[in-house]
Amino acid sequence: MTTLTTERINGLRCRSCGVLQPRDERFVCEHCLGAVEPEYDLASLAEGRLRDLIESGPRTLWRYAPLLPCAPPARGLAVGWTPLTQASRL
Repeated sequence: MTTLTTERINGLRCRSCGVLQPRDERFVCEHCLGAVEPEYDLASLAEGRLRDLIESGPRTLWRYAPLLPCAPPARGLAVGWTPLTQASRL
C-alpha cells in the first residue's frame, strides 16, 4: 500500500469499531471490515487558516487539496466548477 500524501491526516478511523488505522490507501478496517474515513488534525489549521487556503485555491476540485487524501495530478483537465447552463427546452 502507498502512504497518503496529506500530512494533516492522523490516520483512518473505522466507523464501526473506532480503531485508528495507518494513513494508507485502505478503505476497510483490518479488524472488522468496517468503512474507514480520514481523521484530520484540524488543530494545525486553526483560526480560519483552512478557510483562507480553500478560498485562495484554484476554481477546481483541487482547491480542497489541504483536505484531500491524495496529491493533485501532475497534469490533466481541471475537475469541478462546471457552470450551470439554462436548458430552455426542459
